[in-house]
Amino acid sequence: MLSIFRLEHFIAVILSIRSLAAAGSFENFTLGTINLQQGWTVQDSFGTSVGTLFDQTIEDTQNSGRVWRMSNAHTTSGFSNHPFSPTTAQVAGEPGSSLWNDFGSDHTKPKNPPGYRANATIATFYTRVNFTSATGSPQPGLSLGLSLCAKQSNWRMTLIQLNDNGAGIDIVYWDNTVNQFNNGSIFSSTRIASGLSYTAVHSLEMVTYFKDGFNNDVVNIFLDGTLIHTGSTWEVYYYFLGDVDIQPRLQAVDSLLVRSSGTAQPEYEDGGFFFTEIDVSTYIPPAVPVILPTPVGERVILQFDLTDGDSNNVSGQIEFAEVTSPGFTTFTNVNVTAGEADPLYVPPSNFVLGTPPIYIDISTDAVISPPVLVCLTYATSAFPENTEPQIFHFIGERWVDATTRINTTAQIVCGEVQSLSPFAVGSLIITPDAFAVNRLRLKDKQNQKDAWTLSGLFETANITTNDLLEAMDGKGVQFEVYGQRGLISSVVFEGKNCRRIGRSASTEKLSCRMKQGQISTTARATFKQYKQSSRLFVKATFSG
Repeated sequence: MLSIFRLEHFIAVILSIRSLAAAGSFENFTLGTINLQQGWTVQDSFGTSVGTLFDQTIEDTQNSGRVWRMSNAHTTSGFSNHPFSPTTAQVAGEPGSSLWNDFGSDHTKPKNPPGYRANATIATFYTRVNFTSATGSPQPGLSLGLSLCAKQSNWRMTLIQLNDNGAGIDIVYWDNTVNQFNNGSIFSSTRIASGLSYTAVHSLEMVTYFKDGFNNDVVNIFLDGTLIHTGSTWEVYYYFLGDVDIQPRLQAVDSLLVRSSGTAQPEYEDGGFFFTEIDVSTYIPPAVPVILPTPVGERVILQFDLTDGDSNNVSGQIEFAEVTSPGFTTFTNVNVTAGEADPLYVPPSNFVLGTPPIYIDISTDAVISPPVLVCLTYATSAFPENTEPQIFHFIGERWVDATTRINTTAQIVCGEVQSLSPFAVGSLIITPDAFAVNRLRLKDKQNQKDAWTLSGLFETANITTNDLLEAMDGKGVQFEVYGQRGLISSVVFEGKNCRRIGRSASTEKLSCRMKQGQISTTARATFKQYKQSSRLFVKATFSG
């Protein structure tokens, strides 16, 4: 069964601590060093070690406007006085993690060992770095490192290197995993892109998901919008490193470190890389898909968040009944074009999207065994008053209602499906037309009670004569129609109005009795109502 309480907690955390992006373009910066401009620092947290030696400046360029330029003409082995981006409004990390830096208790002198400053309150971190060569030509040996880090700290959680190989720009990612041969961890580097153009501006995005538990964080890296690597953070390294204050030590981040280390290349003074934009954030833009590893197992649950920090608040979880071969599951916000040219835009006639609309596409390359339970969040304010949101699944070029449960308190709607494709959240608006329940399930004909049960949403459908006659098997039938009070205007069966037999504060029930021989070859049951609604149920009991 779905852990709805776990999902509610996940959603509450996501919605309550949404924070905005920091940094961005450098158009409004002042020419010269980036230090102390709009949250950027090139000094330690005490101002005692200022990185004035680094070859970095804000400059004007002919083609890219105002940019930040940096090279490795000067390097150091330190960390805290290298360039750090502004901090995000919230701290990112797995539950129980904190920022580890060199702030003393009075923020005026170092504390040895360093102490914790802030606890993580969100589990996602996003960075986007737009860069190009500052010279437009080879600079072999040029290298800068990009790391998620606690600001002005030695403790980083990732490392991406931008390296010039003399024929183009390479991107290298350093993973850290468990060392199988000893009680520790091992670093490994992977060249995830090579030979990038010296003249084009490249967009590098890193999406990090800090997950509760050991050795399970996920880092997705995109180049110009395409996923090029899925890796890990360095949580395993810190787990085995430990510390005198706490073991294991759980690291959180709030900034991006741009580091010039290793062998200096003084010939690249005034060269290096141009950075046209650097963004750091704790939410993931809607255009960036969420891609999560999907392991082998039963009842595999993945939680995702596609909230863009503005209006498109889409999050939830998916539960696979069984995964027999591992892979990756992708969650993407879908932009739907208004008009019938886009098949996703055409909903059932009585299906209305919320404001803003929620469309999400889910796919996986893991081998799964259905069913799959998909749960999405919604905002009550996004839908017409007194309506109940439903989850719809796009199958066979049309939207099909897949709703199996709704938690109006937690504002979560779930649906069980046999396959994956686009999903949407909407509500049902009932017009004064004739509808019949559309889900027919014929039970054991020998069963004298509840032999024929229909239940479903209001969509146009008929109850065919053959079904009725076969089910009756020479017996009479009594229909009981029940639903929310005020929902049912009237029920007509074979031209006869059904009789209201009960009403409570919240429900009402109508009965329609038909004797043997009264059902003709054109029998049809039609339910008319004139109000917005949720569900209507019909039970047929056969008598001898």
